[in-house]
Amino acid sequence: MPDQKVTAYRALCLGALLMRANLEDRLRNTMPLPSAQPASMFWEPVKSWLAKYNVSAFLSPKEKDLLGKPVGSWSLQDIVNSSWRAECLGVVLWALGRTINIPSYDTQFSAPDILKHIPMGRQPDEFVGKAKLRSSTDISKARDLAELWNWRARTTREQKSQVNLPPGMTFQQIISNSARQAHKAGMISSPIDNDFPLYGKSFGKLSEEEYQNSSSICQERHFALNWLTGHSEDWDNTPTET
Repeated sequence: MPDQKVTAYRALCLGALLMRANLEDRLRNTMPLPSAQPASMFWEPVKSWLAKYNVSAFLSPKEKDLLGKPVGSWSLQDIVNSSWRAECLGVVLWALGRTINIPSYDTQFSAPDILKHIPMGRQPDEFVGKAKLRSSTDISKARDLAELWNWRARTTREQKSQVNLPPGMTFQQIISNSARQAHKAGMISSPIDNDFPLYGKSFGKLSEEEYQNSSSICQERHFALNWLTGHSEDWDNTPTET
């Protein structure tokens, strides 16, 4: 498992990534910037901060590649993927005791709110020095819950792909049994229509937009929590099998 220093620097790296994603999104959607300065000037302070305090040494290879690209050159997929890392940052900050709780799996972390915890542009020694991880038990419980929700999201994907199951088994039976066991273990609230409850309805009745949103939340949180519990030292290649 990563120690508190490594985890704190991971939060700083994710904060920088989100700042860049926000800038790239504004440029792509021709949203006005705070002043008439060239767009690259808005990235320079973060770039200097990464170098001055050696935060860049903790960037993953993929993050270094993205952040090293010219301002305004990110693809739409780069922006989308990086913006969803707000879920990872929220989880990492929670593990460091910086946020009170992890929202339900139909609610995203607020990027502006969690970025307030990152000492962007300032000396990060205090942030890193005061970092204190929650207990391994608490983090492991959160990981198990994220894996459970990610499993439910992927089960829907397999249903849509018409994956063949062994004779005598149905997706409805598997989901119903899992929902009942998860509720009994205190991991989810009362099932709705023998299914996992989300958005006030059964998971199987989510709209496409609701499904895509919750699926991304599940994926990102599971990813971060697997890294936090030592499933991989390589951030970029942390597994999320269910």
